[in-house]
Amino acid sequence: MHDIRDHEVRGEVRGAECRTTRAVMHDYLGRLLPARRERRFEAHMDACPACIRAFIDVRQASWVRRATAAAGSFPV
Repeated sequence: MHDIRDHEVRGEVRGAECRTTRAVMHDYLGRLLPARRERRFEAHMDACPACIRAFIDVRQASWVRRATAAAGSFPV
């Protein structure tokens, strides 16, 4: 029998809200979400360790991309 925590440990998407949250992570980073959607995003992140881990990965990738673009070795 599978426990919901099994999914969290493996970082799997657990449902529609996780899929929606992950789909807008780049927009959240770019501060492009409407206020209501931003609050919904943050509420989900507060309660979902798997999405928090995914967000950290997205944020770190964004930082690497910016740093490489600033160095002139990666086209934006």
